[in-house]
Amino acid sequence: WLKLLLGQHIHWMVTYMPETITDDDMIQMLSDMGFDQKMTALFMELKCSGNTQGQIKILNDVRSVILDNIHREESQIYRIDYLIYWINNSISHI
Repeated sequence: WLKLLLGQHIHWMVTYMPETITDDDMIQMLSDMGFDQKMTALFMELKCSGNTQGQIKILNDVRSVILDNIHREESQIYRIDYLIYWINNSISHI
């Protein structure tokens, strides 16, 4: 599992971490992260105006939302696993 995760991470790094990032590369990365056209336009406007702090704030906000979703889904998985465990134990006690 870890090897697969690291392999995917390395693939992502090779794919997305060139020495320079063109505007087209950046727009593609934003799209891959789930940015819609409006968010992408705002992000690129901030880039053109040199507002790196604004760009970083947007990225941190999006990152926070993604992590919140991951944690919520992780909690759902734990509940599913517990119910499977409970059902299996209930069956074995019949």
